[in-house]
Amino acid sequence: MEVLRFILFLVTAAAFVKVAENVVFHWGHDKVIDVVPEDDSSEESFVDHEDEKDDLTKIDGITEKMLPMLSEAGFESYSDIELADIVDLKQTIETSFPEVTETELKLWCRQASLAVQGKWDELDRVKEAMESARARKTDAQED
Repeated sequence: MEVLRFILFLVTAAAFVKVAENVVFHWGHDKVIDVVPEDDSSEESFVDHEDEKDDLTKIDGITEKMLPMLSEAGFESYSDIELADIVDLKQTIETSFPEVTETELKLWCRQASLAVQGKWDELDRVKEAMESARARKTDAQED
């Protein structure tokens, strides 16, 4: 019986050593498959677009007159607007544009988010909805 236990122990130990050997000697040597082939043109086009500035006036509500103030406060790109704190945005423009509401500023952030993601069709739909809402509001005020 003792011999059988000893043989079982040796077999278990040998299996453990084999597993440990595979882990130690082959750690980090997994094959990596390149899913996307390298393409030099994609890197060049990325670099080319890096210098282009975002046109913040594509965001409904931001006008050319607001751009210097926004830029001075560090809001120069869609990402800056997308990640902006509403209070900071409001403080930046409230002296010259007090009519801009927090709701509109939230919509700026939403539009900037769509622009960052490249969802231009959805951005256009949001802008159309905003224009439609403004038109209804104007019509209601005239009545």
